[in-house]
Amino acid sequence: MFDHHATLKKHFSALRTRAEFFSLRYVRESGHYLAVRKNVAEPPHLNHDEGAMLTVRVNGVEAYAATHDISLSGLQAALERAEQQARLIKPHALLDLRDQHVSSDVADYLSPDLDQPFPSLSDCYQLLGSESAAVPQDERLVNWEVSLGLTHVEQIYLNNAGAELRQAQRFVFPGVNVTAYDGNDSQSRTLGGSNFGQQGGFDVISRFGLIGAAPRIADEALQLLLAPNTPQGPRDLLLMPDQMILQIHESIGHPLELDRILGDERNYAGTSFVKASDFGHLQYGSTLLNVTFDPDIPEQLASYSHDDDGTRASKQFLIREGLLLKP
Repeated sequence: MFDHHATLKKHFSALRTRAEFFSLRYVRESGHYLAVRKNVAEPPHLNHDEGAMLTVRVNGVEAYAATHDISLSGLQAALERAEQQARLIKPHALLDLRDQHVSSDVADYLSPDLDQPFPSLSDCYQLLGSESAAVPQDERLVNWEVSLGLTHVEQIYLNNAGAELRQAQRFVFPGVNVTAYDGNDSQSRTLGGSNFGQQGGFDVISRFGLIGAAPRIADEALQLLLAPNTPQGPRDLLLMPDQMILQIHESIGHPLELDRILGDERNYAGTSFVKASDFGHLQYGSTLLNVTFDPDIPEQLASYSHDDDGTRASKQFLIREGLLLKP
């Protein structure tokens, strides 16, 4: 763990720049995705990604450049590209960041049970295969899949103010998906997958309830075939956690993205009803709306000690207090 820390720290101290502030963020990510579809094991999907991002602040303007070459020469070249970019965009800068706080924290963050080994690929396939085989024999059940995603992320952050932050995280994504078809209509029922994940070890699978879930999800898919259409008219709506995550993401997250507000995304993902002049006083939603985020809950996907620019994680924010969100 953190195998490159000493080398990166040595390289960082040797970097040369005229920027008043600069930082390095190294990320190494690896993982695999396993699935058993209709009792047949699919080949594993394996991934590995590694690189560094160099960020500079020149006359209040920040810019960055990334590289897969983490040698001293590779990092120096990326740093120079970032500095050149900052000077080029200076005439077009929207913000002056000269007074922006710079972290000097030194800390480590590890996912729960990160020191505990995870079951082997063969053991995971055996678990997925057993769960897949538990789907009942019914000609209306035309497709099903039991899956398990595992991602390891290691980050090292250094800056010229003395910050030295290391974070190692393991994310686990169990999932079940069953599709039923009666000749006229098809319905799918899912549990977890990309809509659910936690940090931790094999205990995530137990908390998730993967073992024994496939027969229940299959039965729910069959029930959906028989269910009447949703009635029309106003109704009270109760959202389950995985749907609530998506709703917050779409209804709150996207409209508050600065590139959408400023119009930069208009040709790609659209704009936003929020205007730059709304910051600090626009009430988002009713007074009943209260969205709280606490990154100190260790097993959650968004749990960490510091964010990507080295800033300590805020305990919470409240959307209803306005768009200028403060810790």
